[in-house]
Amino acid sequence: MRSFFKNFNLFHTYLGYRVYVLVFAGVIITLLDGLGIAMFLPLLEIAGHTSDGVATGEEFGKLFFLVNLYAKLGLLLDIRVVLISMLIFFGLKGFFVFLEAWFSTVYRHYFVRNLRHTTIMGLANYKFIAFAQADAGRVQSTISAQVGAVANGFSHFTQVLRNMVMLVVYAGMALLVNPIFSLYVLVGVVLTYGVFLLIYRTTKKKSSALSTSQHAFHRLLIQQVAMFPYLKATGLMRFYAKKLLRKVDEIEDNQRSMGVLHAIGTGIKEPLVVAIIVVVILIQVNVMNESISVILLAMVLFYRAMGSAMGLQTAWNSFLQTHGAFESVKEFTKGLSLWKEDQGEFTFTHLEEGLRLNNISFGYLDREFVLKDINLSVKKHERIALVGHSGSGKTTLVNIVCGLLRPTQGKLEIDGVDATKLKIESFQRRIGYITQDPVVFNDTLYNNVTFWAPKNRENLIKFSKVMAQSALQEYVVNQSKREDTLLGNKGMNLSGGQKQRLSIARELYKAVDILIFDEATSALDSETEQIIQSQLEALKGKYTIITIAHRLSTIREVDRIVLLDQGEVAAEGTYADLMEKSDLFKKMVHLQAVK
Repeated sequence: MRSFFKNFNLFHTYLGYRVYVLVFAGVIITLLDGLGIAMFLPLLEIAGHTSDGVATGEEFGKLFFLVNLYAKLGLLLDIRVVLISMLIFFGLKGFFVFLEAWFSTVYRHYFVRNLRHTTIMGLANYKFIAFAQADAGRVQSTISAQVGAVANGFSHFTQVLRNMVMLVVYAGMALLVNPIFSLYVLVGVVLTYGVFLLIYRTTKKKSSALSTSQHAFHRLLIQQVAMFPYLKATGLMRFYAKKLLRKVDEIEDNQRSMGVLHAIGTGIKEPLVVAIIVVVILIQVNVMNESISVILLAMVLFYRAMGSAMGLQTAWNSFLQTHGAFESVKEFTKGLSLWKEDQGEFTFTHLEEGLRLNNISFGYLDREFVLKDINLSVKKHERIALVGHSGSGKTTLVNIVCGLLRPTQGKLEIDGVDATKLKIESFQRRIGYITQDPVVFNDTLYNNVTFWAPKNRENLIKFSKVMAQSALQEYVVNQSKREDTLLGNKGMNLSGGQKQRLSIARELYKAVDILIFDEATSALDSETEQIIQSQLEALKGKYTIITIAHRLSTIREVDRIVLLDQGEVAAEGTYADLMEKSDLFKKMVHLQAVK
C-alpha cells in the first residue's frame, strides 16, 4: 500500500483531480454491476418459489433496502420490474464503462504529454555544469525509452485503481448480504497473498535491472554512432558491437523473466479464486448447515470481488514491470528540478559597452579552482585571443562568458549589469559560438544555417548573404538541390573547412553581438585556415570577437592577447607586447616555429 500511494502521488502531481474522476467512475460501475447481479435473486425466486409471480427479496440481507425502495415507489418485484431493473442497471453500467475508458484514454495522453514536456523543458533549463557530468546514455534513455515505459505503466496503474475500487465495493456489498461467508473468503485471500508477494518482489528487482541495462545500452549506442568512422577504420566495430549485444542479452533476459512471472500470476489467478470460494461454500453448507440460497448472492458478489482482487494483483505485477522506469524518471525529473538554471529579471537586448570579469574564480563542484582571481574587460567590437597551455582555463573562462557556468567567486558584468540579474537565455541568443568540432545537424543546408526559419523571400535573401560572407556561395551553386542539400550525419558530406564555414554562417545569420571561436581552425589545413582567417578579418569592427587560439600564427592581428597559465592571467597585450615581455608566450611561439 505504501508503494501504491507513493505512485498514486506521482500521477496526482500530473493529473490532479482527474485521478479522482477515475476512482468515482469505478465506484459507480461496480455499484451498478452489483445491483444488476442482485436482480438475479428475485428472478430465481419468481422462477422456483412463488405462486403469485412476486419475489420477497429475503436473500438480499442488508441490501433489503432495495425491496423497501421499490415498495415506496409502488412497485412489486414481479418479473417485469426485475427485468427492466436489470436492463437499466446494466445499461447504465455500460455507459459508465464507456466514460471510464474514454477518460482513461484522454488522461493517459494528458499524463504522457505533461511528463514529456516536463522532461524536455527540464533538460532545456538544466544547468550546464550538471549536464557535463551526467550520463548521456541515461539522459537519452530516460527521455525516450523510460518515459515510454512509464506511459504503459499508467495504463497498468489505472487497471490497479479500477480493480482496487471494484474489490472494495464488491466486498462491501457481499459483507452486507452475508458477513460470515464474506469474512471466510477474506481470510482465504490473505492466506494466498504470499504467493503474489514473492512474484511482486522478484518482478520489482528485474524491472530495476532492466532500466540499468537500458541506460547502459543507450550510452553505448550513442558512442557507436558518434565514433562510427573511428571504429570502422580501425577494425574495432565488431568488438564494440559485441558489447552492445551483451547489453541486448541482459535486457531481453530481464524482460523474459518478467514475462514468465506475469504468466505465472495470470495462470494461477482464477483457480485460486474458485478454490477459495469452493472451500468456503463447503464449510458453510456442510459444517454450518447454511442454505445455498442464503449465500448465493454473497457468493456471486464475492466471486466478482475475488476476480477484482486477482485482477488487481495481475495489474500490479504488470505495473511493477515498469518500476525501474518510474524510479528512473522520478530521479531524473528530481535532478532536473534540483539543477534548474537560475534566471534574472532583466531581458538583454544588445551589447552596448562590453563585458567585465571581476575577481572571477571557478571550481567544478568540490574540486580545486580552475580559474583564480581573473580580472578582465572586453570592450564592444574588440577582438581578443585567449592563449595558454592545455588545462590553463581558456575554455572554462569562455563558458563563464557564455553563461554556461557561473563563477564560484566574483561576478561577470554585461554592460555594467551583474549577469545573474539577466535572463541568461536572452543574453545567450546574442552569442555566436564556433567550436573546433563544428555543430552540423542531419538536415538541409538551409535549415542548418537558419535553424529552421520559415523559407520565405526575406530569409532566403538573408541566407544568401551569409553564404557569401562565409565563402559557401560556390558550394551552394554546385549542388543540384541548392539550399535543400542534405548534409548527412554530423555533416559527413562536407569537408572540415566547409563545416567551419557553415558554423560561421549560422552565427552570422542569427544577428549576434559576440562571436566566440574555440580553437575553430586548429584541425584545418593551412589553406583552409587562411580562407577562414580572411573571413574573420572581414568581421572586424562588426562584432566583439573572443578567440581561443591553438595556432598562435592566427592571432597576430587581434587587438589584445590574454595569456593564461594555471588558471591565472599571466600577461596581456598585443602580439608584439607579449613577445617582448612574456617569456612563456615567447617560448610557445618558438615551439610552434611561428615566423
